[in-house]
Amino acid sequence: MADFPAIEPTRRRYDLGRYAMSAAGSVGGSMVRFNHSTVATGFKLTLSYDDLLAADVTALRTHERGQDGGYLSFQLPAAIWAGHPDPWWLAPETDRWIYDGPIDEGPAKPGGFHDVTVTLRHVGPELGVGF
Repeated sequence: MADFPAIEPTRRRYDLGRYAMSAAGSVGGSMVRFNHSTVATGFKLTLSYDDLLAADVTALRTHERGQDGGYLSFQLPAAIWAGHPDPWWLAPETDRWIYDGPIDEGPAKPGGFHDVTVTLRHVGPELGVGF
């Protein structure tokens, strides 16, 4: 398991997922909802990095390749949550993440800087994963 690069993001965006719920119409015309879980799934974290140096972009690319894209899970370092008042409410530090898609790299800027966006999906505390 490779560690996610400890690069503090410029911005974080959260999609807190959805609860497993289904709905069905009743005979009287009203809706009946069924809750299938007490835990939301599909939590995503989008990290935006502005003006990264080439070495940091390479570190992100290397990590993504080392995790086989979205196949192997990993934990996030504290730097990802820097400045957040209560990150463990969002996801405990023992929880794991995978890439939700390829890293989005903007065009190179003068001076060799890059803007990069990484979207991760929360997979929780996976069982059987070596630490």
